[in-house]
Amino acid sequence: NTDGRWPFRLQPGPNVQGIAQLLQSGDTPTCGAEALGYQWVGAGQRVYRIDPSDDTVLESKDFGSGVTVKDCLEWEDGYLYITTDADDQSLWRCTAVGTPDTWAQSDAGTKAYKITKTHDTMFRVSKTGLLKKVGTGLNPIVSANWADSIQMGNKTDTPNSLKPLEDTVLCGKPDGIFAVSATGFGRQIITRMLPHANNGLGMLPFEPFMFIPHSRGLIRYAPGSATDVGLEKELLNESPVMGTFTAMASDGLWVYGVMAVGSDVYIVAGREAKDNEASFGPMVWDTLIFLESATCSWIGLSMAWTDPTLLLGFDNAIYKVSLEAGISMPKEFLSTGKRYSPKYDFGDEKPKDFPKFDISGQNLSGDRKWTISYSIDDGAFLTTDINGDTMVLTSDEPQTFALPTTATGRTIQYLFEYSDVAGVATEHGDIVHFVPYGIPQSSKIPIITVQLQLAAGLRRDQKYSRQSCRGLLNQSDFVVRKPVELVHQPVNLTVGRLDLTLDDGLLVVRFGSRKTLVQG
Repeated sequence: NTDGRWPFRLQPGPNVQGIAQLLQSGDTPTCGAEALGYQWVGAGQRVYRIDPSDDTVLESKDFGSGVTVKDCLEWEDGYLYITTDADDQSLWRCTAVGTPDTWAQSDAGTKAYKITKTHDTMFRVSKTGLLKKVGTGLNPIVSANWADSIQMGNKTDTPNSLKPLEDTVLCGKPDGIFAVSATGFGRQIITRMLPHANNGLGMLPFEPFMFIPHSRGLIRYAPGSATDVGLEKELLNESPVMGTFTAMASDGLWVYGVMAVGSDVYIVAGREAKDNEASFGPMVWDTLIFLESATCSWIGLSMAWTDPTLLLGFDNAIYKVSLEAGISMPKEFLSTGKRYSPKYDFGDEKPKDFPKFDISGQNLSGDRKWTISYSIDDGAFLTTDINGDTMVLTSDEPQTFALPTTATGRTIQYLFEYSDVAGVATEHGDIVHFVPYGIPQSSKIPIITVQLQLAAGLRRDQKYSRQSCRGLLNQSDFVVRKPVELVHQPVNLTVGRLDLTLDDGLLVVRFGSRKTLVQG
C-alpha cells in the first residue's frame, strides 16, 4: 500500500509531456539513441532527430517502403548506427548533422538486424541468427572488418534483442536465450523458458545481471543463476497489472518496464527489495504511468536535455518525463490521478468487519487533496464514511475515517484519487501513513446491553404492587432470555451490586435472593 519508488509515501504520477507527433501516423518508435548532440528515434521506415533545446523533431532518413528500423546505438567518434530488416546492407551510419544529415550505407555482405556494443567491440546478429563482431578502430560498415561467425539458435526465428553482458553478449530469440560458449558455439542458457514470439524482447543489462523478459514473466540472469523477479511472483496480489514486458530501461537502482495489459500499457518501476521488506518477490514493482488504449515498444533514458529525461515512444509520438538531477524522482507531477491499494484479506478468508482506517498526508490543503473510497469483494467503490460524508484528506493532520457498519466482507480494496486545483506541476501532495483495519467476525466479542426499568405502584389485572423501586431492586432476581447464538463462552461480570451471568443462552441478572422469571 505504499509507492514502490518511495517507501512509506504515496505520490501522484509524473507529468508526461508530449514532444511531438511523428510525421507518419503508422510510425511507432522501436529504438532510440543519443548521438551527435541529439536524441535519435527509429520508427517505421524512418529515423527522426530530436533537438533537446526546443524539442523540435525532424525526419533525418527515410529507408524506403517495406523496410523497418530495428536497432540503433552510438559508437566510436560519436557516430550513430542504425539497422533495418533488409536482407543485406542493413547497417547505416550517420556522421554529421546538416541539411541533409550525412548518411552512409554498409557494403554488400553486412547483414545486421540487431546490434550492441561492449567497451571495445561492436556485435551484430543477422535475421537468421548469425553473430559477428568488429573491434575498436575498424569501420563497421565495411563487411570485411567483421570477424567470427557463431550461429545463435535456429535459422528460422528472428532475434528479438542483442545485449552486452560483461565482455560477451546474449541474444534473445523466440526459441530461447543464447550465449557464446567456451568452445565458440552458441548455446542456450535458460532451458525452462517456453518458446514464444516475444521471448527476450526488451532485454536489459543491469550489472551484474541481465533482465530477460519472456512469455511467462521476467528472469534476472547472471552466469550460473536465473531468478524469477517479475510480477509473476506477486501470486497473492490479485493485481490487474499482469502481462509481459516488451521494453525496459534502467536509471540507477531503478528498472523501468513497458508492460502490455490487453489494449492498455503500464509503465512500471521496480527496485530490489530491501532486507526484511514486505514484498512478493526479490523485486518491488509499482505502476509509474498508465497509458490507456496505447501501443508502446520503446523506453529510454537520455541526458541530452537539461534534466535527466525518461523518454517514451507510444503510438506515433514521443513523450518525456523530466527527472531530478540527483535522484530518480520525477521533477513534475500530474494534478489529477488515482492509485489503488492491494486487496486486503488480513490473512483470513472468512467474513470480516472493516471498521476504519488511519491516514495522514504531507503538503496537502483544501485545493490539493486525496479522496478515498473503498470496495468490498470487488464491488463498487464507495466514498462515504459512517456519517455519510465524503472521505477527503485535505491536511497533514492524522485522521481516522470510520466506515459504515455495512462494510463487511472477505476483502477490501482502497482507491486514492488525487486532485490539485492549482495545478502547480513542481508541487505535489503525498500520503505518508495508511493503516486499514479488519476484524474477523469469528473473533468478535458479543456485547449485550441490559436496561432495567423499575416503577412503583404497578397494576396487573386486579393486583396492585405496593413495592417501591428500591424494594424491587433489593429483592428481585431477573432472568432475561437472549438468543443462544450470541453466546460463545460463559461470562461472569460484577458491577457494584449487579451480578450478571451469561450461560446457556440466558443472561441472568441477580439483585437479591428471590427469583422472578421475566419473559422477553
